[in-house]
Amino acid sequence: MTTYRLLRQTNRSSRFAEVTVEVKRSSRSAVEVTATATVEHRREADLGARWALHGLSESAKVTVTDLVTAQVDTSAGDVYEATLTSCGGR
Repeated sequence: MTTYRLLRQTNRSSRFAEVTVEVKRSSRSAVEVTATATVEHRREADLGARWALHGLSESAKVTVTDLVTAQVDTSAGDVYEATLTSCGGR
């Protein structure tokens, strides 16, 4: 299980998302989001995991088990980026 915390502070804004994923070998690539989150954040987590699967040499199943956001500091794309990075993407 891997957790990645996206935490950036600039002079204009803050960015925050924390995503925990479990990546296991599988006969075919798959993504499952079991974390409780808004529809928008679940979609970003799904897309980030699917993009990360493209970079893996073997098929794997990615399960997003936990997702933490902040109402003020989490913007569009933050959950996607944290999920992608926690899966080994980028």
